[in-house]
Amino acid sequence: MKELAEHLKSERLERGLSLEAVSKETGISSKMLESLEKGDLDRLGASLLVRGYIRSYCRVLGIDPAPLLEKHASDIAAEDRQQEYIARYAEKTRFFRVKRRMGMFTLLFLGVATVALLAAGTWISERRARLNGLDPAGGDMMSQQELPEDLTSRYASSRQMGEEKERSVELKPEADKMVSAEVVSVEIEVPSAQPVPQMAEPAATARQFPMGVHPTEVLAEDRPPPLPRETVRNVFSVDAIEKTWVQVRIDDRHTQSAMLQPGDRREWQADKGMQIVVGNAGGVHMKWNGKPVDNPGKSGKVLRFSLPDPQIVKE
Repeated sequence: MKELAEHLKSERLERGLSLEAVSKETGISSKMLESLEKGDLDRLGASLLVRGYIRSYCRVLGIDPAPLLEKHASDIAAEDRQQEYIARYAEKTRFFRVKRRMGMFTLLFLGVATVALLAAGTWISERRARLNGLDPAGGDMMSQQELPEDLTSRYASSRQMGEEKERSVELKPEADKMVSAEVVSVEIEVPSAQPVPQMAEPAATARQFPMGVHPTEVLAEDRPPPLPRETVRNVFSVDAIEKTWVQVRIDDRHTQSAMLQPGDRREWQADKGMQIVVGNAGGVHMKWNGKPVDNPGKSGKVLRFSLPDPQIVKE
């Protein structure tokens, strides 16, 4: 398995690809790809997953995975941990089922205990009330014989004072009504005010134009300025005459890779520039904004360059 891992890593380094670029193309995390290049199959999982990782890895590198899988089939099968993982998963699920059952019994016990405590508290409070013998309706009532002798006379005098106060309050609104009636009956003559003449609203003044100037010429100045034209992006195109792969980093932001067959054409656009790696320099014709790009490489050689570069772009 170490031989397969070293072979995949050497193929990737020869093409100048990083683990991050391969991870982006395959959708496999960088850590899993690193384990694959180290031959750490114990971390990758079942042999079925390992074969899938190898196929995706070879697809990005432009390698046929069938011979490699056939050659190292015994090594991959020897590192298979599928049955071990299935047994471990079954043990975990059994533990969670037992734990969940115990949790249900605990909740049921707590509910019964809570209801029992509430019932006991209610029964104890009612029993204490019966033992004390308190009557909330008449426990604090006093008999008429226990009242002081002068309480009756004081109650009668206070009642008489209250009636007199109510009588005085009733007479006061009537007096107020009489006074207000007298005030209303007085007539005050006020000299009639002459109507105030209303000012006529000024009519909207028409716009004045200078002598010899047509209105359309003046209105043209009020028109909004024209919108700026969209910036033209740089275009890098590749026509493949042989099988090759191309990696392009656009504006130092993101990287794209492509495997081209003879007759394929691919274009990339950038605002500023690109860094380009071609796996088979003699197998492509390249253009930058429609102008040919000088290609000094040969078939089977890796070519690296950046655009724009006036030294390699032909006029």
